[in-house]
Amino acid sequence: MWKGLARALVEEGTIYILVRSPAGPDRLFNALSAAAADIGDIGFYATEPSPANPYGDWEAAEVTGPIPVPGGGILQIHAGNTPPEMRIGEIPRLLAQSLELAGITDATVGPAPAMGTRYEVLGSLGPAVRTVLCGPPPLPGGDKRGVPSALIDIAVEWLRGEFQPGWELQALLIAAEIPVTWENLRSVIDGGLRALMSVSVIAADFTASGAAIELGECLGTGVAMSAARAGWTTAEITSHMLQMREELRGHAQRPELWLASVTAAPDDRSLRHAGLTNWSEDFHHLAWYQILSPERLRLLGGPPPGSAELPGGRVELTVGGPEQWLPGHPDHEAVRDRAAQLLAGGG
Repeated sequence: MWKGLARALVEEGTIYILVRSPAGPDRLFNALSAAAADIGDIGFYATEPSPANPYGDWEAAEVTGPIPVPGGGILQIHAGNTPPEMRIGEIPRLLAQSLELAGITDATVGPAPAMGTRYEVLGSLGPAVRTVLCGPPPLPGGDKRGVPSALIDIAVEWLRGEFQPGWELQALLIAAEIPVTWENLRSVIDGGLRALMSVSVIAADFTASGAAIELGECLGTGVAMSAARAGWTTAEITSHMLQMREELRGHAQRPELWLASVTAAPDDRSLRHAGLTNWSEDFHHLAWYQILSPERLRLLGGPPPGSAELPGGRVELTVGGPEQWLPGHPDHEAVRDRAAQLLAGGG
């Protein structure tokens, strides 16, 4: 058992517990689910029950997971500024109890590897070439939609194509870093998305080049694919953009695809986020290239000037040349303004 668990939670406010066991994954998952429920009950009365407030105000630890990973599972526990009344010292006992009740006696419990400062170098690369694929948006009042499996497959295959000798492959589950292989990556993604809003996968040398996929963009229905290199030339960047446009054209007829885009991201060099987490049709998603959504076409009253019809009826829009979207180009602001005008229906 992780002896410093309770102390780490007090000092850090949020911890990631990694439990590994050769027990079957279903049995371990069920045991950790039971532990998560028990740990989630740990708390204190911020306001004691009274006639005016018979239930009081109860503040409890927040538990996320379990998140399945190869050979084990992760629990995230968040308690903020833990007061003395919150009995966090009970967490090791509750975790051990749940494992024992499930017949798991060979588990190891410790802190999950966390993201370190080496990820900061990825933000210094670029500008990133970013491709986004959004599935159909959630229906108002309807069930929450997830990321279509077909879009996950596209993202994983793209990342595999970007992977270079000497690179690492890491899945990021919130701030926990899990080394993965191409063989187990999809199971980690699927398990992560069942517990979390999004999952990131980084392929990089952590010095001069990298690529990443973010699964859970577009209100939880899409994926983002980003690549960046230190010192890559305008020709290399625009070549990457043109290549991604051709790839998107090949996916245009997929029913799972609502909209898609390719652009350079000079203002946001993060490889992990596409800026579409809270995307909606009210937001003009500015990009060099787009496959327009059915709703955008409806709002515009039809295809905008300069757009083109793809085989099967989808509509694409390319605004300017890819090099014009790079920082420092004299037409950079002009093409962004033109894209905003076209997507707003300004003609």
